[in-house]
Amino acid sequence: MASGAYNALWQSMVPTRCLDAHKTDPGACLLPQLSYSYVASPLFIVVAQSDRVVLEYHNNVPLLTKASLPLAPSLSTYMTAYASNQTHDLQLAMKTSSPNGVFNPACFVHTEFQKHIKINGENYLTAFLKWFQGAEVKLAEVCDGTKPVLCNPTCVLKST
Repeated sequence: MASGAYNALWQSMVPTRCLDAHKTDPGACLLPQLSYSYVASPLFIVVAQSDRVVLEYHNNVPLLTKASLPLAPSLSTYMTAYASNQTHDLQLAMKTSSPNGVFNPACFVHTEFQKHIKINGENYLTAFLKWFQGAEVKLAEVCDGTKPVLCNPTCVLKST
């Protein structure tokens, strides 16, 4: 599929400055780590550290349920690297000099951000409201070595 085909398929709105800079590869502007620097408006970024759709449907990670826990060491290593790369991509947004807000739980979801998913007692709605009202909101979890991924206790894997 040609690079710009996904832009047409999803009727994507991407930064014009990004498209101007990547005329031969407009699909690259769909990648937030590339298009981020071309966005002038303040953003509130809501993204899970382990994106279920990307990992299961694009990266061939098996369907994960409660029965999958604990994760096999090789899968845990892979998902830890994925979360680390994603955390790296959020570094600019996490800077105090950035006007952007971040809600980045260590969960295995795509767009299913429910009010029960919390970081430091905040769900994405209350975090967004604080950011919208002018507060700095930079909520990104850091899992430790005992549970390197999916460490948010408010996130629940499906039973089946």
